[in-house]
Amino acid sequence: MQNRTPASTSSVLVAACAIVALTYWLGVSWLEQRVLGIPAGLYAIAVVYAVLRWGESLVLDDWLDRLRAESRFGLRRIMPPILRTTCWLRDVRDRLGRATEAFGTAWRGESHTTIASPEAVHYGTVELTPLPTRHGRLRVGLDLPDHLCNRIMHTTGVKRIEWIPLREHALRPQELCRIRRLDAVVHRMGETVCATPAQFSPMEPLWTDWARPVNPITYASVFPMRIDAARVSLGDTAFADAAEREIACLLVEALVELHAAPVRVHDAPGREDGVMQRMASALIAREEDAADTPAYQTACRVLSAYLCVHPSAFSEPERDAAIELCARTLRDEPEVQLRLAAVRFVHGRDDAGFGAILRAHDLLRAQDRISGESQLPFIHSELSLGSDDPMTFGRVAAGLCLCAAATSDERLAYLREDILDEARFSAWLIDRDDERYILARILREIEYARLGRPASLDAAA
Repeated sequence: MQNRTPASTSSVLVAACAIVALTYWLGVSWLEQRVLGIPAGLYAIAVVYAVLRWGESLVLDDWLDRLRAESRFGLRRIMPPILRTTCWLRDVRDRLGRATEAFGTAWRGESHTTIASPEAVHYGTVELTPLPTRHGRLRVGLDLPDHLCNRIMHTTGVKRIEWIPLREHALRPQELCRIRRLDAVVHRMGETVCATPAQFSPMEPLWTDWARPVNPITYASVFPMRIDAARVSLGDTAFADAAEREIACLLVEALVELHAAPVRVHDAPGREDGVMQRMASALIAREEDAADTPAYQTACRVLSAYLCVHPSAFSEPERDAAIELCARTLRDEPEVQLRLAAVRFVHGRDDAGFGAILRAHDLLRAQDRISGESQLPFIHSELSLGSDDPMTFGRVAAGLCLCAAATSDERLAYLREDILDEARFSAWLIDRDDERYILARILREIEYARLGRPASLDAAA
């Protein structure tokens, strides 16, 4: 093979100018825009010149092929650094491509919402295009042994997740999500299998791990306005049971959809309702098979909170069936019993609601998990500024139990008078005497339960 004579500098420069001029003639009008007083086309000429002049020296394939052929280097020891380096180079290439596209879009005067989006900033970098979804599917990496990957990938009923087997075990989950452009990674954390979502937003997730109840118990943790989590633990499982695998996969999908990800909200608002409806159906269908598994109990915990935050996603019979299932599964968690009471009161099942209130009160007193700070300001805020949404009344009714459990016997009467005075001037309780009666009766029932006396139904009238 004959050696090629390097082209002269002038010929390469002329070729670069010709290429940039041709692209401008074909319609790339942003090349005429000025950057720091210099037309953008001149910067483009410099870039094209560099690629034409030294482009061949940037190819790493020959070096990598030669390295693989040398067995004496011990590839098993050096492959992780090589993978890290190549992944980094791939990430740099992708970022440069996105930056070039965004640069051209900006100079053409078109809108590009993700460039200046404050939600896209994390770890000191700006993601210009945060993880677009492929055909509506979620990309989830599996950083697990091969036999676990095969079982998860063959789970039936999970169509919205594209599973990506991984081999970069030396990287952290967040690095894998960023480099491989994933929505989440399923990996091992000690002896437990966990799922960690990509960090789309600088907002701290409300829940550290869905597998563990939030401590201490507060009004905001019983009725959270956001249900996103930093991760979800799926337990020390081999995924041998089909029902457990299905629930675990739905948990991973819900983790991504409920995570604080602006790209998800803007791309398909309300999409989280679909996964929670499928989760509720799967939990009802799998109650006999998987009710004692960690993934099933975790799913019930998340679903119970979602039912109180987004009640419109379910019809009344569906919400009743789902919340009753969650309460049966997690009988010893007071926050789930409080959510059950709220839904029962909203649906007009007052006697059953009082039963859930008293059970939650006993659990709260026995477990000593109540926050040391008073929860009464939350109740005052709901009574003063709350909307006439039916769940507002349910939340206040359950919140009274939370306040009463942290109140001494001597001060229960004062608490009742305080709440009733506030309720008389609440705008959304005007002409709703029955609901004010229920609020008073809740505190009376708790007071009688504390004193060991039978409650009188008419005592709080």
